[in-house]
Amino acid sequence: MPYSDPEKRKQHARESKRRRYAENPEPQREASLRHYRKQRERAAEDPDLAEALRKQARERMRRWREKNPDKNREAGERSRAKKDYAKAWRQGHRDDALFRDRARARVRYAVKTGRLIPQPCEVCGVEPYRNERRYVQAHHEDYSKPLDVRWLCPRHHGALIRI
Repeated sequence: MPYSDPEKRKQHARESKRRRYAENPEPQREASLRHYRKQRERAAEDPDLAEALRKQARERMRRWREKNPDKNREAGERSRAKKDYAKAWRQGHRDDALFRDRARARVRYAVKTGRLIPQPCEVCGVEPYRNERRYVQAHHEDYSKPLDVRWLCPRHHGALIRI
């Protein structure tokens, strides 16, 4: 159906896309995942693109918050509830948490003073700094040895922790 009004044409296209997605969502999900992975790979190579994508995401979130104040409030309440739970958990596990925090603080201080120099990721070899900020993360196998760390990018650090 040809529409002379461009706004009606856009609306018709959106509605037909929604109908197709409702009938068979799997191809669209796969296409979205492919696009997301490709964009992440490109952003990993180009810091300017990564920054532009972050700006776009922040702007989308700002618009969503303005449009959905009730959902935003509920999300904030859930977030605060999670923080309260984490705080209560830490109260019960204070000694372990302090031990870990001290080890992490010693690594930060060692990096700051130059005693410990961040290395490329041990798995993929990504550079330790991006946009003049440290990108790799220090992973402690044993918190009793605070300066004995493995340098991993966020992706591989998360994968190691989730194992």
